[in-house]
Amino acid sequence: MKQKNLQSFLMMLLASQILSFGLTYQAKAQTSIKDSLQKLLKTNLTDKKRVDTYNLLAKQYQRADSLKVTQFSTKAISLAQQINYPEGICDAYYQLGYNCMVRGYFKNARQFYEKIIPLAKQVTYHKGLHQAYIGLGIHLNFQGKFPQGMEYFKKALKIAQKANDLSLIANAHTTLGITHYRLGNTTKALKHYQKALNIHQKLGNKRGVGQNYNNMALIYERQGKYAKALANYQKVLQIFKTLKEAASTGSVLNNLGNIYRIQNSYSAAIKHYQESLKIWQKVGDHRNVALVYTDIGLTYQVQDLFPQAIDYHLKALKISEKIGEKSGMARSYYNIGAIHYRQKDYTLSRKYYLKSLRMFTKTGQKASLIKVYRGIATTYDKGNKHSRDSAEVYFKQALKTTLEVDDREFLGKIHEDLGIFYRNQQKYALSLTHLQKAIAIHKKQKQAHYLAHAQVSLGNTYYQLKEYPKAKNLLVTGTQLAKKIGATSTASLGYETLALTHQKLGDYEKAYNSHLLFKTMSDSLFNQQNTRRIAQLEARYRFQAEKDSISIVNQREKALLRAEKERHTLLNYLLLAGIMAFLIIGVLIIRQHRLRLRKNQLIQSQKEALYQANLEKEQIQQTHLRKELELKNQSLMSQALHIQQKNKFLEEVKSALPEFTKESKEEVIPQLKKIKHIIHRGLQSDKDWKKFQHYFEETYPQFYQELTKQFTNLSPADFRISALLRLNLNTQEIADILGISYRSANMARYRLRKKLALDTDDNLISFLMQFG
Repeated sequence: MKQKNLQSFLMMLLASQILSFGLTYQAKAQTSIKDSLQKLLKTNLTDKKRVDTYNLLAKQYQRADSLKVTQFSTKAISLAQQINYPEGICDAYYQLGYNCMVRGYFKNARQFYEKIIPLAKQVTYHKGLHQAYIGLGIHLNFQGKFPQGMEYFKKALKIAQKANDLSLIANAHTTLGITHYRLGNTTKALKHYQKALNIHQKLGNKRGVGQNYNNMALIYERQGKYAKALANYQKVLQIFKTLKEAASTGSVLNNLGNIYRIQNSYSAAIKHYQESLKIWQKVGDHRNVALVYTDIGLTYQVQDLFPQAIDYHLKALKISEKIGEKSGMARSYYNIGAIHYRQKDYTLSRKYYLKSLRMFTKTGQKASLIKVYRGIATTYDKGNKHSRDSAEVYFKQALKTTLEVDDREFLGKIHEDLGIFYRNQQKYALSLTHLQKAIAIHKKQKQAHYLAHAQVSLGNTYYQLKEYPKAKNLLVTGTQLAKKIGATSTASLGYETLALTHQKLGDYEKAYNSHLLFKTMSDSLFNQQNTRRIAQLEARYRFQAEKDSISIVNQREKALLRAEKERHTLLNYLLLAGIMAFLIIGVLIIRQHRLRLRKNQLIQSQKEALYQANLEKEQIQQTHLRKELELKNQSLMSQALHIQQKNKFLEEVKSALPEFTKESKEEVIPQLKKIKHIIHRGLQSDKDWKKFQHYFEETYPQFYQELTKQFTNLSPADFRISALLRLNLNTQEIADILGISYRSANMARYRLRKKLALDTDDNLISFLMQFG
């Protein structure tokens, strides 16, 4: 982006924010920092200090007021360009990039971050270069591209280590830890958090210490170690309260609320959410206000208090709409859809899920799309046979997206979804495959709750297959684990099938004991449901009491009004006439509004129907393309097999010729040598390879282009080896096809790995599979 284009974009961004300013809340300033910086600008500062102050102000307004971020960053860039201060420009680009990123403008965010890199390298500004790499990594994480984001964080760590800046090193370790956490690798995440924590303790940076304790608590929360997580959060809360850091305190209070919600301590959860909400409202962070509203809504949701839940989700939606945050809007649509699903209104539930899908697709947040695909799939799964075909499509789309973003936490859940789905369709082979994969993933990720449920699900599948010994082993293991971790519903489901399994195996005493355990668990769940119903009744009672109180007040007001009418009859008649006129106008306005609303609803329903039709058409096209690709793959493999068999036959003939030559007469020997030469030429001929290459390029048209774009040092021989490996052929098959020895083929693979700069742990074939 040239200077003129940059200024043009900044003006457009500023203008768009001014136009939308009427839709945003007026932020309440953090007077202790923002006012001090504003006062500092009025003093006799040097130009460099003024640029730095503009950037600090932009940082203070991040997320709270994007308009001010753009204003102060633009001022910083303008002044820094006048005084030739590249470091100040780098810092301003970072603030603008972050501002764009949190609002969902990922392309613009990337442009700002990329502009920092050459500028920072030019003046050896390590902090600026570090910030650029961190920004690019976070930008990719926002879109669910965690492995790609990690590469930038590694670059940021190298820069920090090169500069020997402990603060930057700690920052890089923290971001790497967060990425490993999102990928489900909690062990590596903890290692990076611990390194960052050690550095912050060494530097005496209490804020950094608190942040990393908080990150560790999130891991303990995911692992189900709630007591440990609570202890960490309490420790962090004291640190941030001592530092008087309102925003960080608000985050920790929210995290504490999440723990209490998981532990079914709903009153404690609401209490902490309300405390967090007050802080975010005070500092003017509307995004986090919406997030807390969402968490409060979820707390009511798990108690089946759906009217209160929807009320809070709508509050969150309203804020997200006003600040223009698409991801927040998508999140609210999803949660409202989930409530309608719980109420068994699957059509309305799907409508909100589809809204969420469209919004998350716009923001490019693939990681968030996974649960939306799952939600849509479950609504179709509740329908007829035709709709269950759509359920399968969406479950598979969820699995595909999970693999794309490498989300290991959700991967096991999706496999279990598919396993249960196929079991219900009586496709038991597919059910077993997916459930076994789910168990393996949950074991590796140490996800006890999910593992117990997957084991019980697999046991149910084996029961339906009448493989009772296998069913028994899995059901025993699953129910014991569920009972240990307090997963009552999973244990109840397991004991129910286990009782039937023992009965089939003729062990009636164990069948009876399992049935008793099932009844115990069922009673426990029934008691929990009763507790929820009591909470619902209490909530309704409070609501009715408020209505009754309002009714009494209204009656008193009416009595006063009647007395006033008796004293001022003429005046009241005039007032009544005015009210009637007002009501008539109001009725006309309401009628007009309803007509407009009906028209909009009709247009919206037509749009929904068109969208659904296009979606089904796209699914048919995808099926057609997949079949076409399978045919091309078959042709390609047939060609490869033909070359292999031909070369193998020629090699066999060639190897037999020397023996035949020894036994032949001298006048025949020249002819035999000529045959050997022809065979050699046949093995080296490019004719078959060109035909194979033609089939390959038809099947994978982008393979060579993408490989050449990333690796410019590859030879034609390297491309041949790469193409054959892309087809998942082994070394002997490659040697036969190319007419070379096994050792030569192995050496060619080794040279290719070096050119592709792969580590010993990296799988060459898996790496090449991602191209084309």
